[in-house]
Amino acid sequence: MSRPIPLTDPLSVAWIQWCRNAGIPPNTIARRISVLRYMPTAGVASREDVEAWWRARAHLSPATRHNELANLRSFYRWTRRWEYRDDDPTLRLDNPSVDPGLPRPMTREDLHTVLNSMTNAPDRRAVFLGAYAGLRISEVARLDWADVDLENRELRIMNSKGNKSRRVPISPMLLDALLPNTGGNVVSGVTAHDTNWLARRIRKAFRRAGINATFHQLRHRYATIAYEATGDILTVSRLLGHANVKTTQIYVRTREDVAQAIAMAVTA
Repeated sequence: MSRPIPLTDPLSVAWIQWCRNAGIPPNTIARRISVLRYMPTAGVASREDVEAWWRARAHLSPATRHNELANLRSFYRWTRRWEYRDDDPTLRLDNPSVDPGLPRPMTREDLHTVLNSMTNAPDRRAVFLGAYAGLRISEVARLDWADVDLENRELRIMNSKGNKSRRVPISPMLLDALLPNTGGNVVSGVTAHDTNWLARRIRKAFRRAGINATFHQLRHRYATIAYEATGDILTVSRLLGHANVKTTQIYVRTREDVAQAIAMAVTA
């Protein structure tokens, strides 16, 4: 099916409501809804139906197909768990191979250009949280002062991606950039931002500064600097909130001091 249709399949609707009740992040739920709209009979689909849907998605990029299949499989795990179905029609589908690529951290020069060009305080606080705490845009959008431990200088990131929570230390510089404590949302000072709205604002701010980058590249910057400074991928993975250290390997690059030592050694 080339165009999505409204979500009417009873099991699909029930799953999405279950996701909301379970506190699944809104962006994840939006992706799941999108997948199910292209698979409108997922609740009663046969293995042949699902495999036909998969063939119809062959024109999409491997990364998109990988994400769609992961979400559809999550749906069928739920149907089996709650005994709505006793089969998994995705069983014979193979995950497409996805090249993780290389990290593209924002450079120090570009970061300072962006910050120096920003006159909007909420936008500046959002960028600081991405660059100096490694937060996702969704985490930035809903961070409240109630989740800032001023005594221990830590951020409590609650129920983020994968329903995981973590603590992230904050430097005095970052804390200064976030203050004053309004008692509300850290970025807006009042209520939580909509993630997509905030992401669009930051993209526009980057363009106005003449920087071609995304908010996620701030997180890349945090991850690469943290790893290069310590070589401790497990701690970096924990601070980023990754469920698997293999995910962290996408964000970090070889420590430059080690790489330079290798370059010198092989030419000796």
